[in-house]
Amino acid sequence: GQVWATDRLAETLEAGGGDASAAEGGPSGVLLIALERGRSYLAWTRVERPEPRRWAADPDRPVRVGPRGERLTPRGSGAVFRSVTRGRSLPWQAREEHTAVELWRLLTGMVLRHADELSALNEELRVINADLDSFAHAAAHDLKEPLRGISHAAEFLVEDAGAGLDATSVRRLGTMRRLAGRMDDLLNSLLHYSRMGRGGLRRTRVGLDRALDDALEVAGPRLADAGVRVLRPDRLPAVDADPDRLDDVLVNLLVNAAKYAADRPDRTVRVEVEEVAPGPGGGLAVVVRDNGIGIPPERQEEVFGLFKRLHGPAEHSGGTGVGLAVVRRIVERHGGRVWLTSTPGEGTAFYFTLGEPGAAGG
Repeated sequence: GQVWATDRLAETLEAGGGDASAAEGGPSGVLLIALERGRSYLAWTRVERPEPRRWAADPDRPVRVGPRGERLTPRGSGAVFRSVTRGRSLPWQAREEHTAVELWRLLTGMVLRHADELSALNEELRVINADLDSFAHAAAHDLKEPLRGISHAAEFLVEDAGAGLDATSVRRLGTMRRLAGRMDDLLNSLLHYSRMGRGGLRRTRVGLDRALDDALEVAGPRLADAGVRVLRPDRLPAVDADPDRLDDVLVNLLVNAAKYAADRPDRTVRVEVEEVAPGPGGGLAVVVRDNGIGIPPERQEEVFGLFKRLHGPAEHSGGTGVGLAVVRRIVERHGGRVWLTSTPGEGTAFYFTLGEPGAAGG
């Protein structure tokens, strides 16, 4: 809330021990007031205004020593010396400094009001998200019981009265059981997804080698059945992550590589770490790269959506389309980001970072 001003910037910099040349080509007058505790400033500037001056003595030689030394003596002539003062602007007036302070007060009040409104909106959003998570969990859990009843009723009907039913009725009962099973799978996926938003993360230092070994205990049989060979460097670094959630991420990405393997003899998935552009995660990204069927460019963002599948339910080993949505949610809760690069027919590389400890999102 305090104004700093000068009408001779170069001289001020030089007097303060700074580099006066830094002001060359810029304004000569500056008026500043700090915002956000000095992280940014509101500034007004003025250009140089050369001013002619008249001197009764040569300003380059203001003192002449006579035969009796430095003594005050009458002026020796009526000569007038002229010069031009450079590097200065019009001086700042008190009313201008007062206006700057009033504007600072106005902006500060607006910022504080905006911060209060943003805090209230964030709290409201937190409550809404918590309610949505609770609703998804309760709905998925409560809907499973009726579905089991429908499936069992259809199964018992076929077993008890199958001999007296025509082929069309038997087929329709089979369809009913299959659709009930499909809905049960979707609800299980919804339950799993909702749990990703419940509870806190237990971040710790996790060795990626150990995390990959644990993930392969689950995903390894799927990869083996699909004929996909796992490639990895001799040693992977450690990361800060929730071990259980990191396991979910790796399992989903490895299973994804198995499901979408290409029709080729050298099917592979490689897990490694790469330096990427600075961002969440400090520029270090875990990469899961396969040489599978790939994803068309126009659909690459779509794959991270909940229940989004690029193929039919019966194609590529089925699935509910929740795996990559879970991956994104876990990574973003760690304060990181996930993205992919892909070329149809050549494969896909999934990248993810895990943010810094304490940077977890909601």
